[in-house]
Amino acid sequence: MGRERLPTGYVSIAILSSSVVYLISLHNLGSSPKLVFSVDQVTFDKLQLGTTTEKRIYYRNNSKKTIEIVSVQASCGCTSAHASRTTLLPEAGGELCVSLKGRAGMKLGEVGTVNVKFSIDKEYTRTFPVVVNSLEGLVIVPEVLDFGYVDITSPPIVKKFFAVFKSRDSLPENPITCNSSSKWLSIGKGIYNADESETTFEVTIRPPTRSGTFVDFVTISARDSSNEIIVKGNLSVRVSVFD
Repeated sequence: MGRERLPTGYVSIAILSSSVVYLISLHNLGSSPKLVFSVDQVTFDKLQLGTTTEKRIYYRNNSKKTIEIVSVQASCGCTSAHASRTTLLPEAGGELCVSLKGRAGMKLGEVGTVNVKFSIDKEYTRTFPVVVNSLEGLVIVPEVLDFGYVDITSPPIVKKFFAVFKSRDSLPENPITCNSSSKWLSIGKGIYNADESETTFEVTIRPPTRSGTFVDFVTISARDSSNEIIVKGNLSVRVSVFD
């Protein structure tokens, strides 16, 4: 006796059912968590040197489950980040706050990343590049030029500091100048490095003739090509003199 054959309709239904189950399985394997962010990277179009600027990214839970933001981590010390809300019910949203400080030596382009780890059934990590398009302003390194303790009979002592100035305006050959009215310190002519937008200065002190701690200020000015001062900064110079 031959084997009974299933009607053609039943075979078609069985094949269709198997295909649907297979497609559903593929969809579940490839489905992504529904935590939606407003941007794919954190962009600072004009970052000021020496100051901290904050950017905010908005996010929203577009799934039907609660999402937990487990951690927010920045890749470098000049960047900090945190989430305004870490437990997100369906349709709830929040802000990812990213702060970046413009510093001497910072290059343009991607300067770091922020990683957001969140959980919905399992843990996921979303990485945001932190990008700087332009740097502007003046930064002085160090902020305090400390000569420490010196003997009252010490010969002149020399230390260096440098000032970085960046601007979208046209600049003279040496855009940084500095001056001080102090009687116990003097400043040499700055040496400008155009590649790094950096001017290096030597400060020479002649210890005052009495003991004590002395503090004075050097004023640093940045000028444009028409010799107009665009921005100013101050450097604190300190020395302690003993007999």
